Amino acid sequence: MNPWIFNPFKYIAGFKALMIGWAIMLATACISFFSKTHFDGVIDAHHALSISFHWYIYLLEQFIAWVSAVIMFYVAGLIFSGSSIRFIDVAGTMALARWPAIFVALINFAMPPVKDLHNIGAGVIIIALAGLVFVIWMIALIYHAFIVSCNLKAGKATLLFITALLLAELLSKLVFHQLYRHIT
Repeated sequence: MNPWIFNPFKYIAGFKALMIGWAIMLATACISFFSKTHFDGVIDAHHALSISFHWYIYLLEQFIAWVSAVIMFYVAGLIFSGSSIRFIDVAGTMALARWPAIFVALINFAMPPVKDLHNIGAGVIIIALAGLVFVIWMIALIYHAFIVSCNLKAGKATLLFITALLLAELLSKLVFHQLYRHIT
């Protein structure tokens, strides 16, 4: 399998990965604004036609999700990596790892309106499953970003990855809770 698909971090890291990742996150935020896709967690994506926010909220969602991941994975790397790790490598690879999110935002243009949760049509399910594929891909990229940028062994890092990912998700949810409380 092509290593660029699941582990481009062997080739791109640090500042270059950060700039590419931020550019993709900016594009994702712009597309999300128009497709009404909210990334309100490190690995969460939701389509919300009925909730309309200002454009900058979509940028904040990308930034908060990324910062939450960077903080938790960097701290985990500092504590558990036997080698020296660089913050810029963790920040850059975590930004670049978010690139499949752009496909989730694009897919949500096709999401039909959901009027009643009890009558979800096949189209909604198909689009949600397609989006889930890209979220799973993003999680795989985050995993590889973590083990490469923190110099960890893949097998031994799995439990640490899961823990850090859950903590990053929790941190992002806490921040989003405060953010949404103040803007609604």
